[in-house]
Amino acid sequence: LPGGPGVRVDTYLYSGSKVSPYYDSLVLKIITRGANRQEAIDRMRRALEETVIKGISTNINFFLKLLQNSDFIKGKFFTDFVQTMNNEGN
Repeated sequence: LPGGPGVRVDTYLYSGSKVSPYYDSLVLKIITRGANRQEAIDRMRRALEETVIKGISTNINFFLKLLQNSDFIKGKFFTDFVQTMNNEGN
C-alpha cells in the first residue's frame, strides 16, 4: 500500500489479506494533500501507481486517467464532469 508525506490510506486490508466474495466495495480509500493542488495530484498519482490489489476489480485506472485530464488538473470540473469525460473518450 502507498504511504509517505501527504498520503493517508484508510482500509481494513493488510498485506496478504483475503477479500470475501461479499466484500464492502470500499476496500480502500486514499487521501492526499499538498502545499498546492498540483502537489496533491502528483502525490495521488504516485499513491495510485504504488497500490496493488489482486483478485478484485478496482477503479484505479479510472482515477489515473482522471488525474491526467487537463480540465481536472486546472480545477475546471462540474457535476457531470465524469460523464462528459467518458463521453469524450478522455
